[in-house]
Amino acid sequence: MPPSVRWALHVSKNSFVESGYGIDVALNAVSFPHVSARPLAELAVEEVMHPIDAFLRTNLITAKATARHMTARRSGAILTLSTAGSRFARPGNLGYGTTCAAIEQMTQRLAVELGPSGVRVVCLRPTAIADAPADGSFTGEVFAPLAAASGVSVEQMLAQWGEDQTLLGRLPTLAQVADAAVFLASDRAGAITGAVTDLTSGNAVRAQQYGQALLGVLD
Repeated sequence: MPPSVRWALHVSKNSFVESGYGIDVALNAVSFPHVSARPLAELAVEEVMHPIDAFLRTNLITAKATARHMTARRSGAILTLSTAGSRFARPGNLGYGTTCAAIEQMTQRLAVELGPSGVRVVCLRPTAIADAPADGSFTGEVFAPLAAASGVSVEQMLAQWGEDQTLLGRLPTLAQVADAAVFLASDRAGAITGAVTDLTSGNAVRAQQYGQALLGVLD
């Protein structure tokens, strides 16, 4: 059973919750290895569907397990995580890109379901995080084949992605994503729900027709 599922089930039965302390914030930061950078013709249907089912299922279980405690108190914030893959399509990103788009849509619909009970639901959308591989994220393993194919290290590849794919010329850091999550979970963000917060440093593409100029990718 995935860690987030075990955590959600544990929280739903935890005695301190039943004793009235409640839950203020839920953040599902679960992650699953998935197939990337392979064309559709080489993929089995199960490989495409695996991240879609795994990520959506764990987010739904976490939301259900925590929302019933939040709605009882008529307060609380549920945070989800997506990526910039929800907004652009490239070869090899079918399963995970669809997953990210679905998480954002689920977030908005959960907000509609839970808003009348005083519970907010917000999605954080970073792009690749600059220091995540160095801090032990499995994304280092996901990115390694791509970096090797380009003859560079993962760190060099991420730095280049920051220059080529963001308006600020750099990728977000773990600390920046964490700071955004703290704000969105706090009462200072009490008017925000059903929203996707973009943390991509200005997601962008280089357009050949404009001399490789960076163009912003807008919602």
